Amino acid sequence: MNDRKKKMLALSMMLKTVEHFIDDCGEVDCTRLAENTADVLDIYEDDESFEIPDWLFDMAVTVAEDFAAQRYADTLRKARKGA
Repeated sequence: MNDRKKKMLALSMMLKTVEHFIDDCGEVDCTRLAENTADVLDIYEDDESFEIPDWLFDMAVTVAEDFAAQRYADTLRKARKGA
């Protein structure tokens, strides 16, 4: 599988599963999100070390930030409707 396809699959999976990786503080656990994506899609630097690529962790952070921003926007919309 080429790198572009791996990245598209990883992004798609993270967007679909991000809600399952919210910790007790209400924040997305980016490490668990990246680790789960690497495990399910078998995305590692090489087959022997099982080292997760840095780009996958970076992607998890981006997805978490976008998710948090969307939740904040949703909260504001709900507050404005109730006001």
